[in-house]
Amino acid sequence: MKELRLKLTGLNFVSNPIVRIDGESVRYKRNAFGSYEIVHRCESDLAEILIFSRPELSSRFWWLYALISYLFSFFGIFEPPYGRKQYGMILKTNVRLTGSDEFKIAFHPPADGKQAAIINGEAEHDDAENRYFIDNSAKRRKSIVLILKIVSWIALIIAAIYFIKQGVDMG
Repeated sequence: MKELRLKLTGLNFVSNPIVRIDGESVRYKRNAFGSYEIVHRCESDLAEILIFSRPELSSRFWWLYALISYLFSFFGIFEPPYGRKQYGMILKTNVRLTGSDEFKIAFHPPADGKQAAIINGEAEHDDAENRYFIDNSAKRRKSIVLILKIVSWIALIIAAIYFIKQGVDMG
């Protein structure tokens, strides 16, 4: 049985990446220096590493998350804004294992079409995919959320004016 050690650095540029080795999702632990480490045991000589991340607005229940966060942040006052560009990331590489292999994967800041990470390691590896991309569906959904926030604020202002006027007319 072969052992694969991965050290992931620079993940502050990537939000909640999913790591899969040979099709199996693996968990990672944060060390004292802010990097993440994975130790995985493999049966075969070839391991496929897949690390990917998508914006939260491209998920299946994006509308529910956007609604809940909007309401709990007092109608968007305390809600952090979505990024200007909605970046996704994919890193897919095949590693030929020799025994106990160690790899360091350093992630870059997002830029459309640019390389997502640099892979340094002892064993032979080939990059099938290694890039950032702009998720157009998340970008479109970001615009929808912004329009709905503006419409709801206008409705709140109109309702406040109406109830203030009703209070003045009664008194």
